[in-house]
Amino acid sequence: MIEKKSFEAPTSSKSWMFFCLASFILMGCNRSEKIATSGIGGNPGENPNIGNSPTSSQGSPGATGPSGLPGTPGPAGPMGPQGPMGLPGFQGTASAIVVNNIAELENWYVAGPLPAFAEVLGYFSPGDGGEGRFVLLPMGPRKINRGTVVATKLDAGLVWKRNYSGPINVRWFGALGARPINLAAPQIDDTQRIQAAVIAADIEGARSVYIPSGTYFISQIVLTPYMTLYGDGSTDQTILRGLSGATQESLITDDSNDGNYGNAAKISLHDFQVKGPIDPNSPVKALIKLGFREYPHGTFGVLRSLWLRDLPNGTGLKIKGNVGNYYDIAITRVRRGLEIWGEGNLLSGLQIMDFTDTAIVNMCSFCKYNQTHIEGPRGQQPGDGAVNALGIFLGRQQAVFTGVTISLASGNNLKRIIEAPTNAAAYAMGFIIQGLTVTLPDNNTHFGSILEYTGGKRLSVGLEEEYRHGVFNYAGTP
Repeated sequence: MIEKKSFEAPTSSKSWMFFCLASFILMGCNRSEKIATSGIGGNPGENPNIGNSPTSSQGSPGATGPSGLPGTPGPAGPMGPQGPMGLPGFQGTASAIVVNNIAELENWYVAGPLPAFAEVLGYFSPGDGGEGRFVLLPMGPRKINRGTVVATKLDAGLVWKRNYSGPINVRWFGALGARPINLAAPQIDDTQRIQAAVIAADIEGARSVYIPSGTYFISQIVLTPYMTLYGDGSTDQTILRGLSGATQESLITDDSNDGNYGNAAKISLHDFQVKGPIDPNSPVKALIKLGFREYPHGTFGVLRSLWLRDLPNGTGLKIKGNVGNYYDIAITRVRRGLEIWGEGNLLSGLQIMDFTDTAIVNMCSFCKYNQTHIEGPRGQQPGDGAVNALGIFLGRQQAVFTGVTISLASGNNLKRIIEAPTNAAAYAMGFIIQGLTVTLPDNNTHFGSILEYTGGKRLSVGLEEEYRHGVFNYAGTP
């Protein structure tokens, strides 16, 4: 028989802790709890926790969990300080500039993108005729002329190029044609400005120069072949006037004095007036002189609707050319009206008035004149040398005149109406004059003869006679 012994739990707290530790090692702490609660006949210990499990110690922290959702944004912070001022913007639109004149365009500079174009409001001031649009282009072979090509400070390799089509306007170059209030007013010399327009038209291929209404003082304009120069009208619209003190032989010419021009090839002039200098003793010898540099002469020149006037010691129109057309030209108050050389030219509506030497010097073969009117000579009384004045001088063969009217002013004389030398140097042969009418106002007006051959044959008609012979028709009134 097995003897049963009772198991007594430790009664002191130290003994209990030692007992629990040993039990934990051997069987686990919960087992000791079972033993404690099933003890037999054990007396209560001193520890009030006898019969209960001791409190366990706190475990180590677990791993960090995932981040939560972001919170709502906080309120806006205060406004920061104002930043620095930016670069100035372009005037006008973002891609263009607007300036008052050419000088402002030359000096305009703003750092930043290059403008697409520039609007210029005038040459000197807005609305003076020099306005236009310019674009930036590479300099290349272009030459600065301050009219169609203008310098810029934006880039050394660029220039401002005027955007245009058709003729070049002299006002683009600053030729304003300001009319003087009186003759004593200072004269503005427009020579270089008009010449710059002609050169630009030649280089850029425009070949045409427009001169708006106004009075432009010039010393001499040199034209290039194939050039057209025209204005708004020849009565009192566009006037080119000789500058006081001008020393050149002619006011308009194609003779450049360097051998480059001078052949009058396809030059066209129309719708303007050329007026001599104020000084009656000016050294200018011709208002217009074309074609005297080279031979053969230029061809197909066209001059029309011109008024050439006020050169008492010179010639109105002096030209060498072939197959040209010259019509509706008035020449007044000159020494000689027209001097023409060449072949096959046609002249129509020519009027020459108030001449002192010769109205027409024809050195042109096979040239035809239609409706030619001559009045004069000018300002001479009988016996003061007027007898030396001459209507028409024929110096080449086969000239044809149709419809010639000659009116002599009261008290003025002509040496003869027509002179036709037959010497070897002139060869004035085979000319035809159809419909010649001479008007004499009174008995104080005289002329020596209608026609004279200086080689010896002379035909003379007095005032008391009426002459009708072949192609001549003279109806003088005694």
